[in-house]
Amino acid sequence: MTAPLRQLARSSLLALACISFGCDARKPMTGASPARGTSAAPALLRAAELGAATLSAAPPGSWAEYTTLNASQQLTLRFALVSREGGLNAVEYGLVRAAGNQAASQAEADVVMRAVFAPHDSVSARPQSLVAQLAGREPMEQRITDESLISLVPATDNAERLNDAEPLQTAAGKFVTQHVRCRAADGSFDEYWLSEAARPVGLVQLLQVSKDGQRTETVLTGMGTGAVSRIVAKARPNDDATFAREMVASVRELAIAQQP
Repeated sequence: MTAPLRQLARSSLLALACISFGCDARKPMTGASPARGTSAAPALLRAAELGAATLSAAPPGSWAEYTTLNASQQLTLRFALVSREGGLNAVEYGLVRAAGNQAASQAEADVVMRAVFAPHDSVSARPQSLVAQLAGREPMEQRITDESLISLVPATDNAERLNDAEPLQTAAGKFVTQHVRCRAADGSFDEYWLSEAARPVGLVQLLQVSKDGQRTETVLTGMGTGAVSRIVAKARPNDDATFAREMVASVRELAIAQQP
């Protein structure tokens, strides 16, 4: 990532590496039609609820890694269900690695987000709380905005069912997936391949096509158990200006450390 430091600091921490996932409530969606011979309600509810069912069923410690690739960058991100207390699911996520500017990429990889979701919510829902931790610094509470949402699974009922049982082979294994499509009013669309076996998120593959035809693909590349929280200190109250300064400082420190 080669954005200037001020842009990196403004990127509320990655909205993860400046990538927006998925079709969610922020996109005006066109109507979707169910598969022939089926009723609409079960198909729509199934697509919207699968992510929530997967997260609710996943044992704490479950993690999944995804590689996202488009014409300009390749990123690997990890999502981990680190705890479940009182039905609330705490999910930590961040970059594992990224191609591009080394200092900026490492700074992003050292950022960890923790979002706490209500029972029966998916990772695409608006979290109840959001915390960010930069390397070597105390975690800080974050303001929750639309840009904070990471829609890895459909968050609306506007999903067109394409296939109920489509086999899909990935580096993480073979899955029988539900294949759905979400279309936006501007002509862009997202296609999801979903499975409750892809814990804790429910996503196996995501294809995003912009209105001008640019493609971004996100694929499940690894799964496992045993994940633990990387955020252990109490979070400081939100202070956007302080967080921005600390993000810039992290990049500068890494750039200096990597000089020959």
